[in-house]
Amino acid sequence: SWNRVSVGLAFENAPADMTVSARLWQRLGESDDDNPDLIGWRGRGEFMLTWTPGLSVAALQWRTGFDRVDRGALQLDWTYPVHTDNPQGLRWYLQLFTGYGETLQDYNFKSTSLGLGLALFRF
Repeated sequence: SWNRVSVGLAFENAPADMTVSARLWQRLGESDDDNPDLIGWRGRGEFMLTWTPGLSVAALQWRTGFDRVDRGALQLDWTYPVHTDNPQGLRWYLQLFTGYGETLQDYNFKSTSLGLGLALFRF
């Protein structure tokens, strides 16, 4: 389970087509906690850098627990329109992930994956 409250802050630089954001969270306690060490593996916050050069969109996300540098995750996402005359529509999607917590089921196992596919909209 993963009930939490979060607070975030973002800065956008329109001329450079960049956005920097940070989000911190606190997990809410549960009476029957199946994953008491979830925060230790998935982290307590994330930082994201998004860049939109032309028709592409690239995002780099770093998730950390602050106290354990050997845990957390790094994820790179990239999209590009299938039809350049409709950049808000269907997009090619590429994702590279390495670290812990790609899924809640395997949050305490390190994985590295590469995903290719289609995105329905621009993120």
